[in-house]
Amino acid sequence: MADQGGPQYSAAYLAEDRRPALLSVAITFLVLSTSAVILRFVSRRIGRVGWHHEDIFIILGWIFYVALISVGIGDMRYGGVGLHQARVMAIDPVMMQTWAKFLLAIAFIYIFAVILPKLAVLSLYISIFNRHRVSRITCYATGVLMIGNCIGCAAAGFAVCTPLRRLWDMSVDGHCFNINAWFRYSRIVNLVSDVVMLILPIPHVIRLQSTMRLKVGLLITFLLGSVGLIAGLIAFFTFSTTNAVSDNTWSAALLIIWTLVEVGMYLIASCLIAYQPLAKFIWRNTWRRWRGQKNSSLDQEHSHVWVRTNGTLPSQSHTTRGKADDEYLELVSRERSDRGSSISGGIMVERQLLVFQLSFLIITMAAPAQKFKVADISLAAFGRREIELAEIEMPGLMAIRRRYAEDQPLKGARIAGCLHMTIQTAVLIETLTALGAEVTWTSCNIFSTQDHAAAAIAASGVPVFAWKGETEEEYQWCLEQQLNAFKDGQKLNLILDDGGDLTALVHSKYPEMLKGCYGVSEETTTGVHHLYRMLKENKLLVPAINVNDSVTKSKFDNLYGCRESLIDGIKRATDVMIAGKVAVVAGYGDVGKGCADALRSMGARVLVTEVDPINALQAAVQGYQVTTMEEAAPQGQIFVTTTGCRDILVGKHFEVMRNDAIVCNIGHFDIEIDVAWLKANAKSVQNIKPQVDRYLMPNGNHIILLAEGRLVNLGCATGHSSFVMSCSFSNQVLAQIALYKAEDEAFGKKYIEFGTTGKKPVGVYVLPKILDEQVALLHLEHVNAKLSKLTPVQAEYLGLDIAGPFKSEIYRY
Repeated sequence: MADQGGPQYSAAYLAEDRRPALLSVAITFLVLSTSAVILRFVSRRIGRVGWHHEDIFIILGWIFYVALISVGIGDMRYGGVGLHQARVMAIDPVMMQTWAKFLLAIAFIYIFAVILPKLAVLSLYISIFNRHRVSRITCYATGVLMIGNCIGCAAAGFAVCTPLRRLWDMSVDGHCFNINAWFRYSRIVNLVSDVVMLILPIPHVIRLQSTMRLKVGLLITFLLGSVGLIAGLIAFFTFSTTNAVSDNTWSAALLIIWTLVEVGMYLIASCLIAYQPLAKFIWRNTWRRWRGQKNSSLDQEHSHVWVRTNGTLPSQSHTTRGKADDEYLELVSRERSDRGSSISGGIMVERQLLVFQLSFLIITMAAPAQKFKVADISLAAFGRREIELAEIEMPGLMAIRRRYAEDQPLKGARIAGCLHMTIQTAVLIETLTALGAEVTWTSCNIFSTQDHAAAAIAASGVPVFAWKGETEEEYQWCLEQQLNAFKDGQKLNLILDDGGDLTALVHSKYPEMLKGCYGVSEETTTGVHHLYRMLKENKLLVPAINVNDSVTKSKFDNLYGCRESLIDGIKRATDVMIAGKVAVVAGYGDVGKGCADALRSMGARVLVTEVDPINALQAAVQGYQVTTMEEAAPQGQIFVTTTGCRDILVGKHFEVMRNDAIVCNIGHFDIEIDVAWLKANAKSVQNIKPQVDRYLMPNGNHIILLAEGRLVNLGCATGHSSFVMSCSFSNQVLAQIALYKAEDEAFGKKYIEFGTTGKKPVGVYVLPKILDEQVALLHLEHVNAKLSKLTPVQAEYLGLDIAGPFKSEIYRY
């Protein structure tokens, strides 16, 4: 009972108790939030997702939440929360001071407990929206607003009473401001930030080029965060309608309950979004147990598809966006790479799972509708991070972007590109688009596409038609599709080719497209041979630039690139020890030189076959045994063809090879090795793994064929390193600019390296030496090389310009 002089309360009123409800909520949400955090990390473990700063926010948020629950229960136990104030005063008036101290502690802990899980989600959004300026700025602004509110509320908490002690000891002289207002308005910024974080992705998802099913699924994923917003709104309403200073301990119970619910829901919502690997793991295992033997047959079928499509998902054969979307919703988490905050070399997963599953969609959202066909568009985020990593190793391309970006020299250019769709090629494509070009792309080899690279480029808005493991028919289909993928039905006006397939197709089937075409730039030896043949037969209709014979291409890509990537391909495919084996290299051009050098450096005894006496002499004086294939075939254990010619290894050679001889090709086309003869004459063939086939010959020996006779370094590995491809692709970009700007006198005067020679007549040309030297110059700093300079006297003596070029056009490096 209250004092006789005060208000009178009934026994029923004083017996009312909110403590059981508070305790139930506290225990329930402690269990739920702890389980949510644990399951989050279990899911990340299943998905093989590494740690990042979001995890620190989540763990710290959980620690503060546990502290919040503990203090709330302490206030209930020692401060009388949950009982009417009159009853508390009757029990022990000192409990009111304890109540006030605990309440102040709750207010401070709440500030940090509520912001940390939201910062985790916001950090994830910053990763996803990293390439979208407005969205990225919005994320940072929201974060600054949240942190500012946190600091402001903490400062207000210290100033709630002057002196602070007056909050729990009314006998102290001083004053307090409106505590109700502090409780209410400190939550407004939280609600605003919740709304921003909720609606930020929605417009982008709505604009996404996809089926309604995928859009709905993504919206649900993002809207998981709305459960925290709903709890926050209810808590705000409760605080707005409850007088915290009237019947303090009784009203405080309700406020604490909704504080615990609000923070708990935020914490749980921030964890739910990372549960996909766990959900997929549970679903797959439950499904398999339910389906039993039927599922086993499906697994066998999918295993066959895995081999047939070279390790990609079955969606590789899909031709509709809807099917691809269906399969996206069933994806299993894969290992991904991430450059991290400093791109310091960590290649394993260093980012939230959601970044990999959703950021490819965010990348596509700002892009206009485009046609494309890739194996798996959900690989785009993985590809994007590899592209960012490759850019560090491609200084030439990045320098060209910076040098010419202001003038947009390729604005209006419509480039149809046919070149291996790798991560390095992605950097080339984005350099072309950064300089103003509109680009469509296909791969020039059915096995060379890196699917995550193709997905990243498709997601950026470039029409890409490429996937690893195409059939010959699909390869031709891709070439046809890219010609019709330019905006507004326009046609190409430049060709960037590798091997000559696209050039041949346009010349033979669509010659009308060449009327407005500025020319073609060709990447490889084989394609250059075709250009010269077309020129000789008067079939070449546009000027062509032979990029292959630029020194910074042939002497680097062909030689140093193959020197590294050949071994990579053989090792990945077979795991054989090369040391001590007899290796046969067919051809001793630049590619052959790099391959022979690589095999010898690994400890192999290398034989070389050649038709050119000069190349043969070069090989001989380098210490290689130069012989014929007829003599080498019975000796070799590893065979590599590098010639660009046909019928290098044929039936008579296969018949005398040693058991389990490894046969591969690093020339552009698959005509160097007579694969058709092998298929026709072998007793059987066993696919060991993608791109590795073991043929049983009639004599009982086996022959191991890599990449079906196609490019082994791209079929069985990832091709050349980024740095050496930067040299080659820098030449390609300069060649495209040179063709497109040939008649632009103002451009030629500003950038004297291009000159003002005007459009060239039909023919095959090489880039001028000054551009070749510029490409080399752009790469020197990256390898810590310092260039000497001619003095005026030296330059005069040699008859050279101090700035170059330093060699004549016919100089042989």
